[in-house]
Amino acid sequence: MGYNQSVDAPDERSLVARPRHVSAVALRTALRRTVPAGVHPTGYAVAVGAAIAQVLTILWTWNLWTERDRPPNLPVVSILSHVNWAPPLILLALLTIASPRRVAPLFCGAYALAVLGDQVRLQPEVVSLALLMTAPLFGAQGRRVARWHLTTLWTWAGIHKVLSLGWSDDGAAFIASALGHPSSRALVAVGLPVAEIAIGVASAFRKLWPFVRWAGVALNLGIFITLSPLFADWNSSVWSWNVALAMAAALLFFNEEDRVRPNRIAVVIVAVLVVYPALFYVGVADAYLAHNLYSGNTSSAASCDASGSCSTDLFDTWSALNVPLPPDERIYRALFSGQHADRAWSGDPSHGPAHRASPRLPGRTALTSLRHLSPGAQPTAALRRRSEP
Repeated sequence: MGYNQSVDAPDERSLVARPRHVSAVALRTALRRTVPAGVHPTGYAVAVGAAIAQVLTILWTWNLWTERDRPPNLPVVSILSHVNWAPPLILLALLTIASPRRVAPLFCGAYALAVLGDQVRLQPEVVSLALLMTAPLFGAQGRRVARWHLTTLWTWAGIHKVLSLGWSDDGAAFIASALGHPSSRALVAVGLPVAEIAIGVASAFRKLWPFVRWAGVALNLGIFITLSPLFADWNSSVWSWNVALAMAAALLFFNEEDRVRPNRIAVVIVAVLVVYPALFYVGVADAYLAHNLYSGNTSSAASCDASGSCSTDLFDTWSALNVPLPPDERIYRALFSGQHADRAWSGDPSHGPAHRASPRLPGRTALTSLRHLSPGAQPTAALRRRSEP
């Protein structure tokens, strides 16, 4: 009797420990069963998070993906502007969850077509989420590319703020006021870019990845909370993006993963990610794609009549599309021409000079006057200056 009792009645420690072991094994097995064959669990988790964020972003910016009159589409290929791209993009993002390696590249292709139908759709959150939906699905090299996307995003976002004379008065003041502490503007002006650069640089060193995991999550969740209804209640188009970035930071930076040498394709892609943002300062790279965000270092535009009365309403897309107009000269030109088809840019000396400054150099306030003429009418000028839209 005593022997049977000792066998059939294990001690209390065994009763507690065994179920824990069984539950952990069962959980791991269940998680692995949800991951499609041939896809690393980490890459799949990042891609799914980005896909869900992409769906929410498109829903919040629905009008951006449709054919419009005001503000008009700014197409590269006119026929593509007649398509409502929101439904197919949402469908492809959702299907990425079920068949990621097949569908995610299709989403990227469809998004590229949508951009050709309207350049305003070249929004940083959509581009970033498309990359995070796709790259992590393609092995260790793809996850390396995804990590370097985060590295360059954090680092260059901080560098642009440091190089901007407008950051303290514009972006930092907005963040401090949104948090209810306007007097902390100086702290935000110094602290945020330092934090972004520190996290970005640290993410390039494997030994510092434990710090990066926590700091990256804190940074992007902090941005989300600041912009959320709890504080600023502004720019909902990037809310889910920042949550997805925090999730990617938590998942991608683990020391035990991806200890393989980069191949040539990955090296080239990473080099482009690192160098491209610097080209903003020579007028080659688009501001938002160069991670120039909230810096006070990008261009704005105003439409002016001959009397000198100016308005920015023509270039304001917030109320109609829930996104800012990409602050690039070709976008401003295209939008003005779309709204005033009977007017032409007066680069022709017979129409008077078009005064140009060097708007890309950091720390300078540049002003460009671009004159327009309507046959038999007074000239209209569009002004461009360094400030965040």
